[in-house]
Amino acid sequence: MFRNAVRSFQQSRQIFQMPRQVQYSLSYGVRNICHSECSRQLAYTDLDSSDYRKKIAPWLKFGEYQKGLLSHLSTFEIVRALFVLHLCSFDVVVDKSTQLLSLSSRFGKLAEVLIRKTFYDQFVGGEKTERMKLVVDTLHRRGLTLMVAPVLEEDVEDEKSSKDVYDDNLSTLKGLAKMTASMDKEKPIVQLKLSAIMPAKTLEQVSSAIESNWNSSSKLAKIVEEMCSKEPESWTFLPGITKEDKVHFVNGLKRANEFVSLARDLGVKILVDAEFFSCQLAISTISLCLMGWHNSKDYVVGDTVQGYLKIAHNIVQRELDVTRSLLGVNWYGKIVRGAYMDRERYLATKKQVPSPICDNYEATSHSYNQCVQTVLHHLAENKSHKSHLLIATHNEKSIRLAVQTLKNLNISSDDGLSSFAQIYGMADYLSTPLVSGGYKVYKSTPYGPLAKVVPYLARRASENRSVIKGAREERIMLRKELFARLF
Repeated sequence: MFRNAVRSFQQSRQIFQMPRQVQYSLSYGVRNICHSECSRQLAYTDLDSSDYRKKIAPWLKFGEYQKGLLSHLSTFEIVRALFVLHLCSFDVVVDKSTQLLSLSSRFGKLAEVLIRKTFYDQFVGGEKTERMKLVVDTLHRRGLTLMVAPVLEEDVEDEKSSKDVYDDNLSTLKGLAKMTASMDKEKPIVQLKLSAIMPAKTLEQVSSAIESNWNSSSKLAKIVEEMCSKEPESWTFLPGITKEDKVHFVNGLKRANEFVSLARDLGVKILVDAEFFSCQLAISTISLCLMGWHNSKDYVVGDTVQGYLKIAHNIVQRELDVTRSLLGVNWYGKIVRGAYMDRERYLATKKQVPSPICDNYEATSHSYNQCVQTVLHHLAENKSHKSHLLIATHNEKSIRLAVQTLKNLNISSDDGLSSFAQIYGMADYLSTPLVSGGYKVYKSTPYGPLAKVVPYLARRASENRSVIKGAREERIMLRKELFARLF
């Protein structure tokens, strides 16, 4: 299958005729023109005004309680959501979330039931097909689409697992893709953590080896083209990598390609998920290679960019340059704010290096919005192609800015160029109005057993703290719905 992908890419490269230098020059010029037009049409300062809801996408009815907004929730589910989201607003709960969520393994069934009936049921789709089917049916009734988040990953401080572990994880992922395809036919998504199918430490080593090449789109494209069109024995871009790490890297890439090939045949989209910053360049490069193999005719597989990274916009620009201008394939990606903030700062302090995370909330918002704006303008200039942006955020202002830009650029929901996403168990007051406005909306829904889902739940608590303004708005809506039912 790996050789087939290489052969297919070589053939597709012969079809794409425009000289590389011309491609890059045209794309770069158009994007810069578009970006300046965006700045004139819609200033970021409008987001800071007290009446931003009247100025930016005023047709979106966020922040306005309407009867039926949360009618899909039972009264018990509303009470549970209020309880869990309120707990997540306390720093002490967030800081100790991993220890608190580990209680089930130390205090037996009672603690397990308590955690399962609160945090687990609030944020997780389940661990059995039957319960997941009920979740998907509920999503469909609300006009939402499934995006599965497998709870398979490896920390950068974990020891490398055996080949059998990564092979078993691949089998699990394949099973999830088949399950997803059987439950949802409307372009469902499965997210892929590359550290589930190769060591995180290997991703770190590869990122270090190719870091200098990310300063140039042409150098990066040369690496991706080499990965796509040549056998691993002929690769020249991994100087200093140990034989063991190269074997892990090649095997991981083969697993990723095998998984994406299956998902493509099933009609399931794949988004390679973001992980730790020290692994990010390797993850993005692998994602670009997968795009080179699978995205020539449609968007099948894409990358995830974390807006809270100081280099987020640079990553977005490089990926757009490499896919459309230098490889001639469709770009596909998800832009998120990021879910490893505390851990990243801890690792930076431990390594005595500058933090890769934006210094404050405002800087993160600017970085996120800048990334989204750049991609939307790229899509507007390439409507005949089948690239796609998934705008994943719980930030109302960022959503409004994106929706207003879509209108300004004459990108309609029927074009299939963009979609939105929120986390399962959160931000229904945003998801529902977006669906009502005709936008495609995904719910990122984790699937897995309680023991493996604990790290994911700990990050969900952290995200609730980082978007505390949104969580507060959400709790207000939940209270209004509860009072409307009780009184």
